[in-house]
Amino acid sequence: MNNPDTAVGPVDRTISTTRGLSIGLFRTGVLFAATLLLGLIAGFFYTYEVSVMRGFARLSDADFISAMQAVNATIRNPAFGASFFGAALLSLLAALLHWRQFSTAKGMLVLLGALTYLLGGLILTATVNVPLNNWLAAQGPAALMPDAGAIRVQYEGDWVFWNFMRTFASFAAFLMMLAALWLDGREGPNPSVAVEAARPS
Repeated sequence: MNNPDTAVGPVDRTISTTRGLSIGLFRTGVLFAATLLLGLIAGFFYTYEVSVMRGFARLSDADFISAMQAVNATIRNPAFGASFFGAALLSLLAALLHWRQFSTAKGMLVLLGALTYLLGGLILTATVNVPLNNWLAAQGPAALMPDAGAIRVQYEGDWVFWNFMRTFASFAAFLMMLAALWLDGREGPNPSVAVEAARPS
């Protein structure tokens, strides 16, 4: 005879299955959004690497400094913030949602992707590129600098190098998340949860 306290009926199974599907879809949605934002921010850094800074390199010292100061003064906007900070937040959330799967290929990719961007994208930018930008802004208008060339030498090389590093890290994180998303798609929906029906005694 079934114990009414432990028996799981059709309604309970349906609720558990629905809950399992909802959690799975939410986890996949977060992973997709994190991958998308990582792709956007990696592409943003990549644009600087292959176009913007190469174009600025042809400018005179004063024009280079003025151009960088203008860009740095306008970069802190909602569109940039959504991708830059959103990629970090959603990557971290994706990792937390996959913590039970860190021993699997997908879970490890999500964890490594999140850590790679947090360290090589977010933290690197905050501790290297942003201080460089602030230092350049503190030098004042390029037209009033007694030696714009010396200021440029102290700024340009370091900024370009570390932009390359954060570009590399961001693309690596994007590719890891993309691979995890591909593995997630291969797994398909998994509504199973730890619910078992009691067997007749």
